[in-house]
Amino acid sequence: MSGPKCGEIGLNARELNVASKEYWERARLERDRMNAEQEIITISFWDAFGELEKERLEEERLAEERKKEQERKKEKARLEEKRRQEEKRRQEERKKEEKRLAEERRQKEISDAYEREIAERRMAYEREYIERREAKEREKREEEERKRKEERQREEERRLKEERQREEERRRKEREARIAKEREIVLAFNDAVADYQVAANLAGVTPEHYEFSPQTAEAIVGKLREESEKLRQQAINEACSRRVDELIDRTVEGMGYHLLGTRETNGVHRAVSRLYRYDENTALHVIGVDGQFTMEVVAVDNVDREPTEREKERLEKSMEHFCGDYERIMERLEETGALEIKPIFHMPVSKKYASVINQTAYRSEDTKKRGMAHGADYMAEAGNSGSTRQSAGTN
Repeated sequence: MSGPKCGEIGLNARELNVASKEYWERARLERDRMNAEQEIITISFWDAFGELEKERLEEERLAEERKKEQERKKEKARLEEKRRQEEKRRQEERKKEEKRLAEERRQKEISDAYEREIAERRMAYEREYIERREAKEREKREEEERKRKEERQREEERRLKEERQREEERRRKEREARIAKEREIVLAFNDAVADYQVAANLAGVTPEHYEFSPQTAEAIVGKLREESEKLRQQAINEACSRRVDELIDRTVEGMGYHLLGTRETNGVHRAVSRLYRYDENTALHVIGVDGQFTMEVVAVDNVDREPTEREKERLEKSMEHFCGDYERIMERLEETGALEIKPIFHMPVSKKYASVINQTAYRSEDTKKRGMAHGADYMAEAGNSGSTRQSAGTN
């Protein structure tokens, strides 16, 4: 003999697989429907990408103009150098002409003073030699200085060109990286929103609306993924709970206990209470909450009240009789092959567990008509069986 008993009942791995496949199939269909709504977001993204491409082409055009300007400066410097060379040649020709005239004068003066002419010629020769040597050295120095200057200028131009190229390459890579990151964030945000809306729709919850913002997109994606996982687990748990309730209801009715009524409460936890006719004046009360269920034999009435002493005595006898029925119910539930039952507690048979349930909160209009047709109101006159609590855990 025993009083109330408690255990766990849940779907095994095969039944849980079926529930999960049904969920993901509904999720796939919902996702396909929502992908069409996301096309406008993809179009907006490629419009933004086109604007960035225009900026890149404009930068290339400006770089080409800067290059042409540098070439014009080089050409101008070359012409200036050519002009200097021409001026130098004319100066040399003038010098030659002056020397020729001086030579003629010196030849004329020879007749006046040979010795003086020789001395002057020698001095002139020496002076000329020194001037030519100095001129050559000066020209050599100037040429070397000019070459060094040109080399420094070319080196500076190469350095500036390389710096511009490196800067342009750095900006291009940054722009490409920014575009790739923004695109990745947009795709991740869209996927997270789609998964969240699918999970919310399948869980029967109104999804919240989220606007895309580059500053908060990553945080929203993490939040949406957490919410999606919670809603998916909630949907699967509810499906498993309904499956457990269905198997218990089918098993109890299959043993000949007629369903009097059902009451379902949806709050933080979904609770389903059922009343089955146990004997002429009592009912089997089965309560299921999140995979756990409680069975007890109770008296029924149309009002809320406490049982009388006579009712308590009869309910105590019914509790003793219910022990055998409870074992047969558990055996049939295990025979379904879809449940794993883990007892939590079995309360001993005692009058203190006797109770009366107001059946008006459970019975539908059709149930009331059937009760009146059989000439029985299922009022509390007999005993209340002991209650049993079990946990129905899914495999």
